[in-house]
Amino acid sequence: MVKIAIAGGSGEVAREVIDALVATKKHHIIVLSRQEPGPGDTIEGTSWATVDFTNKDSIVPALKGVHTVLNFVPVYRDSDNAAQRTLIDAVVEAGVGRFAPSEWATLTTDTLPWYGPKVAIREYLAELNKDGKVLEYCLFSCGVFTNYLGAPYPSTTHVHTSNLQFDLARRRAILVDGGEGGQMSFTTVSDFANVVARAVKYEGEWPVVGGIRGDTVTAAQLVTMAEEIRGGQQSRPNYRLPSTY
Repeated sequence: MVKIAIAGGSGEVAREVIDALVATKKHHIIVLSRQEPGPGDTIEGTSWATVDFTNKDSIVPALKGVHTVLNFVPVYRDSDNAAQRTLIDAVVEAGVGRFAPSEWATLTTDTLPWYGPKVAIREYLAELNKDGKVLEYCLFSCGVFTNYLGAPYPSTTHVHTSNLQFDLARRRAILVDGGEGGQMSFTTVSDFANVVARAVKYEGEWPVVGGIRGDTVTAAQLVTMAEEIRGGQQSRPNYRLPSTY
């Protein structure tokens, strides 16, 4: 039985992945958290370790015998990547075999400034291995969760969905004026969690860039599909903002 540590394990996406890992019945899962577990935090099939993500010496003992660490601490809540850098240093010192940094979305950061800190962590990991493999890691990307298109109706166990620029329930969309809109990759939460679970038990070497991609469509193509499913024709002269259908 392989030990898996989940940093930020109380988060919504982390909980989906934990459920998928627990279902395999092949891992001992340790949830790493800044806080003591509260009512409802304890997850069957896991244990809990309270650590200080700003103190490497607090983390290393919790990683004893751990094979893989998955980090779900959001980068936009980690000032200057201090927690994630400390976690990476602890992972290396503890001799952990694999690490997944806080990615779990699109690899693109140009138009998503809140994901900007991911770039610094990618560079930190690459620098770590520049003279030889020190740590095996993978940037898990999944694009946008398809489940968000079903908002406000729930379709996941833990992830709370909300509207993006597409509000299919009320037949509204926001499109960029004068174009098809960039391509977007959509993957369901359940498919994503199951792929991560399969990657954890994969015996080969992880690629640096990996993950899962479901369907790839442009914004305009998605609206056309919504028109076919929901009925009605969207009013979108020259893709003006906002547009409705």
